[in-house]
Amino acid sequence: NDTADNLLVDYYQRMSFDGGVTWDQPSVRLSDVSSPIYLDSNLATCYHGDYDTQIQTGSYVVAQWSDDRNIQNSHNDPDIFIDRVAISTDFLVTSSPRQMDICSPSDGVFTIDVLQFQGFTDPVSLTVAGTPVGLSAVFSADTVTPPGSSTLTLGNTGGVVAGSHEMTVTGTAGLVTHDTDITLNLFAGVPGSPGQTSPGNGAVDEYLDPIFEWPAVPNATAYTLEVARNTAFTDLVDTVATNNTTASLTVSLDSITQYYWRVTADNICGVSSTSAVWTFTTRPIPPILLVDDDDNSPDVRATYTATLDAMGLAYDIWDTANSDAEPSDIQLSPYQVVIWFAGDEFGGSAGPGSSGESALQSWMDEGDRCLMISGQDYYYDRGLTGFMTSHLGLGSATSDVEQTSVTGAGTLFSGMGPFSLSYPFSNWSDTFVADADGEIAFTGNQAGAATLRINNTSKGLFLGFPAEALSSADRQAVFEVFFGSCSETPLFSDGFESEDTSLWSVTRP
Repeated sequence: NDTADNLLVDYYQRMSFDGGVTWDQPSVRLSDVSSPIYLDSNLATCYHGDYDTQIQTGSYVVAQWSDDRNIQNSHNDPDIFIDRVAISTDFLVTSSPRQMDICSPSDGVFTIDVLQFQGFTDPVSLTVAGTPVGLSAVFSADTVTPPGSSTLTLGNTGGVVAGSHEMTVTGTAGLVTHDTDITLNLFAGVPGSPGQTSPGNGAVDEYLDPIFEWPAVPNATAYTLEVARNTAFTDLVDTVATNNTTASLTVSLDSITQYYWRVTADNICGVSSTSAVWTFTTRPIPPILLVDDDDNSPDVRATYTATLDAMGLAYDIWDTANSDAEPSDIQLSPYQVVIWFAGDEFGGSAGPGSSGESALQSWMDEGDRCLMISGQDYYYDRGLTGFMTSHLGLGSATSDVEQTSVTGAGTLFSGMGPFSLSYPFSNWSDTFVADADGEIAFTGNQAGAATLRINNTSKGLFLGFPAEALSSADRQAVFEVFFGSCSETPLFSDGFESEDTSLWSVTRP
């Protein structure tokens, strides 16, 4: 479709009505966006077209294709799209819309189109069946010559029982009939006020990203959740519209803060009165999030928790369960430091996936954030990603070189070591070459062993060897240097005069 250099594509469909002997029908454009082609090195170049297919019913062709219109991780990304195209050898009857919500006593108005195929021009008579008791049904024209249309008005809805009413519009031309189904969803008034389930009224120690729940309200089609810092809701934190009875906020809450929440229900008739106002208080948040991304074979979490405990640092734990169930940018936002370890995991899920990298990037770009990734197979599983370069300083890497010792280098770690490495599992450590904007943070007996990227006030450290291979004393020394560089506010200061940090030891999810 891009005549200049043929880099944009559209998806078209053409019909044959004689078994494919002739194709004299015009091409019909199905895609509504001209898409570029993005060739992902992690996917086969034949991806475009692999998923193109179609199925046919008595009245429609359902076409499926792939294109790259959507953006993910800052580049066009292939996705699957589906469209339905009417098809016949004479005529078809279709409705716009196919279903409609109406508040009694308003009328429901549908446009009934009679589509023409292969020059068919016989008059088509229209009828409707299945109307509920009391409902009137009137066509603006009960006979239509294709191509043409008629307006169907469903009236006297005040005398009809509320609910969902399905009807069938049929077109008849001699011995040929085609039909289409329509649905009138009739509401008699606004829904009742919602109840609430969680967070419970007066709840404490809630996460900063709570899930709000409430019971379904009869005849409600949508809900609006409001969260505020005061009972008058003049200091709103977030407003979320949803069709479900659960909702999450689009922002992160503050720690140790009291919030107020309420819900309204609505339908085509209007909005309900608000629910009761419930309150909850968020829990204290430590400065560190420890992301457990290992495969538990062996489970190396205790190596990290023991080091943090010895340093007197408070932390939360996020367990990915050896998957890409990773924290979002909102869930990361309360933390100043993230330690992400992959242990002996390899073969698919070592280190953050694309969503995890995107979340970490947004989190680091807020400034005053420090990320340490310890994973000898993060590069092996994910390849060289944009995030590794832009936020961890990695230019290139070689997998499985078996580093046995490392020595500090560069801005932060120069003068440390050498440290011997003793692996609790197979040694598949890597060698690294730093990007132009990064630096080598540790050298190993096989060349570069870790990279560091400093972006303004944020730092990203990528260890190509597992931190658990360091001795306890060496690991603590490395952590102290890295954490000490992260903020002017010492991480060792918990802010609690009682020194009781028991509320800070939480494992998620």
